[in-house]
Amino acid sequence: MEDITLGQFGNWITLIVGLIAGVGVIYKSLKTLITKMLDAEFQEVNEKLDHVNSRINAIDLETCKNFLVAELAELDKGLNIDDVEMIRFYEQYDHYLKVGGNSYIKRKVEAMEFEGKLIRRN
Repeated sequence: MEDITLGQFGNWITLIVGLIAGVGVIYKSLKTLITKMLDAEFQEVNEKLDHVNSRINAIDLETCKNFLVAELAELDKGLNIDDVEMIRFYEQYDHYLKVGGNSYIKRKVEAMEFEGKLIRRN
């Protein structure tokens, strides 16, 4: 150990640094290769999941519309809804607007708010 020269020490450091860099390059290459392989394998699954998500979103929107239309029809007939129903109505209405609903329901809600038949309660 006493006979180690500065040059030998430098060579060992260079070797260690080279090994670390080499392992890093190999790791990065393997990671890229595995990622590409998995992407190809799961492409069909991802496409099916995208389709399922779009169907769920469509069903969600339609369910909101059904609830809102039913509540608006009750109010149009002169039936009163209690505070809890009104809070739930506005929760669904806000969700409906958030998920892309913006049509005849929005116009009807605005008209009924103007007439005082709908009052937002928190």
